[in-house]
Amino acid sequence: MGAADTTWVMQRKRTSKNADIILTGRDLDRRTLYPHEENCIWLLDEEETAEEQRLKAVPEYLWRVAEYIGQAGKWQGTATELLSAVGVDGVLPHMLTRKIVEHFDTVLAPKGIHYEMRRTSQTRLLKFSHPFIGGIPLARIRPLTLEEMCKELRKRPGRNGSVKECTVQKYLETVSSVLEDAKKNDIIPFNPAHRVRKKCAEKEKQHIPQKYEMQRLLQIIMDEPILYKAYYTMAIATGLRRGELCALRWEDITGPYKFTIRHSRSYVAGQGIVESDTKNHRERVIVIPAQVWEFLMSLRHWQTIRSGKPENNQPIFADLDGHVPNPDTFTRHLRKLYAKNGFPKEYHLHTLRHYYATYLLQEGTSKQVAADLLGHADTAFLERTYCHPQNMAKREAANLMEDLLSPKNIYHQPFKFVLKGKKVG
Repeated sequence: MGAADTTWVMQRKRTSKNADIILTGRDLDRRTLYPHEENCIWLLDEEETAEEQRLKAVPEYLWRVAEYIGQAGKWQGTATELLSAVGVDGVLPHMLTRKIVEHFDTVLAPKGIHYEMRRTSQTRLLKFSHPFIGGIPLARIRPLTLEEMCKELRKRPGRNGSVKECTVQKYLETVSSVLEDAKKNDIIPFNPAHRVRKKCAEKEKQHIPQKYEMQRLLQIIMDEPILYKAYYTMAIATGLRRGELCALRWEDITGPYKFTIRHSRSYVAGQGIVESDTKNHRERVIVIPAQVWEFLMSLRHWQTIRSGKPENNQPIFADLDGHVPNPDTFTRHLRKLYAKNGFPKEYHLHTLRHYYATYLLQEGTSKQVAADLLGHADTAFLERTYCHPQNMAKREAANLMEDLLSPKNIYHQPFKFVLKGKKVG
């Protein structure tokens, strides 16, 4: 008998030429060390945390069930009826009830949903209710009720602290749309959501790096493993959103240095990793610099050496073993690079997109072309969001006025005054 605070176990898959070190211990989630062939260093991977693994274990249909109940407010019936109402096929009723119990704390409880389960002589009945407005008849919902709902939402923990006000407003807008339909159908005389006092959601200030900062960041990125080197240089050189980068597949290469952007991959709280269309539901074509292309080809080379040639439908930004990291992995890793090298704490992954847009506009790229490359339908959002003048541009503007106010451009003439019809001076 014995005990150990930490264990290190080297594991090798059958027929594999490589091994990994599995690290486990007391108060320590399972982690894996991978060898990186380019520098022969064992590094701790950016694998999913215990919380992310827990969310990933939840079946997709259970999130849909929770969303349905949250919208309906309350529901009662058999598991078979619930599956039918949500539109879920291929799931046995007993499996649904089992997953409800298994993942209640993960899926239902955070949404404020309660449930009861009782068995009759012939079947098992489920009953769900939502504490905010789920049990309240539409005709009895008042503005004060919705204000209390918003107040409770603001108390909930968010991913980076408390829930943002814009998230609260989205909840309110969803409820408002349901109440508006009820009003149109003469179920209620007015929409109480229209009388709720809204808080102003302060717009987050965007911080745009200077050109010298971006050059310094690129130097730092050159020392990173090939996965991060390819990902971050691609982000800087194209301005693609995080989700668009993570969703890129080898089949999206439509020519030399040319990609078609079709999908987006992101982490959604309560749903896990979700792949969808791009933000504006439109495909677009981008062209990348030759240097970034070389990094991508190097990444593919290392993937081939490690686990065989990747399939065309495999995401590009997978690690050398073919594992697709959580999109948050790239955000967290970049924040570490920022912090380690003294960059402002306000910088994040989306900062690279802002820099790309601002740099294009300052260098004379037309707004229409820039908007198309960034995936915007028109230039209005581009002008509102990304047209941030940098210090250099501000200095140039000051120089223009300085030249205007130069003594050589100011003509000094004697002043003449007229007083009561007579010239003076």
